[in-house]
Amino acid sequence: MEKKFVHFESINEDRIHETESFPYMETGCVNVTREHFGNKAYSLERMYEEGMNVPKAVYLNSEFLDRIFIKEHQEEYEKLAGNLNIYNKNTGIRQWIAGQKKNTELTELCDEICRKFKGKVIAVRSSTNVEDGTDKSYAGAFETILDVTDAKGLYLAISQVYASKYNYLVDPSEDVTMGVIVQEQIQADYAGVVFTANPLTGEEEYIFNYTRGACENVVSGKEVKEIIFDKTEAEQIGELTEDLSAQLLRSVRKIENIFGEAMDIEWATRDGEVYILQARQITTIKKQVVTDQNFYVDSLSEKIMEEYDMSPVRRTHKKYMDKHYHVRKAALEAGLLFPEVGYLFYNQRTLSQEVFDKIVFDARIYKVVSDKEIRTLAKEDVVDYLKGSGEKEDGIVRLQQITFTDACGNTGMTEDGCIYIEFIPGGFGGFLSGELPFSTYIVDPEGKIQHKDEKIYSAKWEFDEKQRKFLRKDCSNFSYALSEKMILQIVSMAEKVQSIMPNARAEWEMEGEKVYLNDISFEENGIKREELLRNQISAGEMSGEIRIINDLEELKKILRGRSIVPESDFYEATRSDALRQYLERHNINSTKRYIFVSESAHPTLSLLLPYSNGFIFEKGGMLSHLAIILRENHIPGIVEENARNKYCEGEEYRG
Repeated sequence: MEKKFVHFESINEDRIHETESFPYMETGCVNVTREHFGNKAYSLERMYEEGMNVPKAVYLNSEFLDRIFIKEHQEEYEKLAGNLNIYNKNTGIRQWIAGQKKNTELTELCDEICRKFKGKVIAVRSSTNVEDGTDKSYAGAFETILDVTDAKGLYLAISQVYASKYNYLVDPSEDVTMGVIVQEQIQADYAGVVFTANPLTGEEEYIFNYTRGACENVVSGKEVKEIIFDKTEAEQIGELTEDLSAQLLRSVRKIENIFGEAMDIEWATRDGEVYILQARQITTIKKQVVTDQNFYVDSLSEKIMEEYDMSPVRRTHKKYMDKHYHVRKAALEAGLLFPEVGYLFYNQRTLSQEVFDKIVFDARIYKVVSDKEIRTLAKEDVVDYLKGSGEKEDGIVRLQQITFTDACGNTGMTEDGCIYIEFIPGGFGGFLSGELPFSTYIVDPEGKIQHKDEKIYSAKWEFDEKQRKFLRKDCSNFSYALSEKMILQIVSMAEKVQSIMPNARAEWEMEGEKVYLNDISFEENGIKREELLRNQISAGEMSGEIRIINDLEELKKILRGRSIVPESDFYEATRSDALRQYLERHNINSTKRYIFVSESAHPTLSLLLPYSNGFIFEKGGMLSHLAIILRENHIPGIVEENARNKYCEGEEYRG
């Protein structure tokens, strides 16, 4: 791959640049422009030119990445974008990019870049034309992937970072261009962030936050030591030596002079040297960092939340706002019941049960969501959990009302205008795990049942008052039917959802005589009645060697025991050693395609999609998470009772 670089003596903002679109440029190429490589790459290169110690980097051109991921698939992209809406656009495009076949040109480029780094660990960062600007920083809006060690991981990281430009945080009116920085990852002795002005007040002072090890611990708020200096009196910085402190202060002052603005600077030290990882102008002076307060904000109060620093819940907040904010807003506007959702800003020292009861909506059970974990807790346990949730006194969590859930399920419109309902008794434990079979109805718009298949149950998930959590409860065999009143509510929900969100399927939960909308998913095609009656949850012919999955626990552990995980965590699992070892243990060759036979359509089986020509489940629903994923990927799936005893490991299947 022939590349030529043109160097110019001037480093002024308005300098002339080479117009030819190179796939990438390296540290030391002065024609790294904001337009083609993004603000972050431009700032790094400018600091390098001024003699700063910046880690070696390769900057990928945004035009090159646009061609690889979008323009070479333009027809498919336009078709996809035409079928997406505000509720699923960002997620749909990100998943589409992740599912593309590997591009040969980018694959070869990743090999070449890895050779340049000679086995060093790599960090892959976003660099857009809207990041680190004078008005907005978009800090945390786009992905950063760490600990990349080979060309395969580099390709996946580049695709994830590029795809992250599709997210709710970006103003739709902004024409975002996404470059990518591939940078040597400094294995830091110490690392941190320094503000050259107080981000709350604008006062002229240095604020150093630092930790041992990687800077991500500071950025994520996991471990922070803070020191504030008057600029004229700044000397030794915490645990850093006098020499390192002097190096860092010289770098900070020089960066201030280069950019002429108050700066937010990430730095690291290694073997007696200070490295500058990135620098951006401070645009968050008006953002309020909440300290020593307890208050609650409804999730629909978007303008209020924009006033506060939401970085402690950056990942989960971004994911929620991408889709569920819009879903809840549309549902409530349409008159549908939707569980209460909002954010609790709290202080561990001053939060009490009395304060909690006064400021937060009343529910018997709450889903408590942080960037670390998701917990389902009884009302009496939430305060104690939050007061012991971490080293920092101040925190933010998202709270969602959890119903006692007498039944739950999915519903959608069939192509002939009827309503398809699948459901189980009890809570979502059996729904998500696939341990319980779905009962099903096909009803007309008046709610009259045209076809039904009511299963026999020997267990359900109920809230245990003593242990204060949902548990599986074994019962004598029983059948479960929805009442006419419940069916009419579900029919009304399906029709309203269809009217405001075309092609949407609704996930619902029922408590007492009320049916709540819980979530939605989308598909391009309607539900075909003939597929429902054939127990076909994803249409198509399938053939291949049988692999029987008798234990889903191994796959669950690869995804940290969770059924639904953030996209970045899921894609990390797809390239993990744990998955590779799983494939080896089960004799699954990455060059072949198999028919997987499993007890249930559990979402973690999506890890096996790249190796599958089809799935056979003993239990599963047409509208379950995995069934929708199978249809999106055009992989057949059927439900067949006692399948694991009908088929033998290694036999050939055709059907």
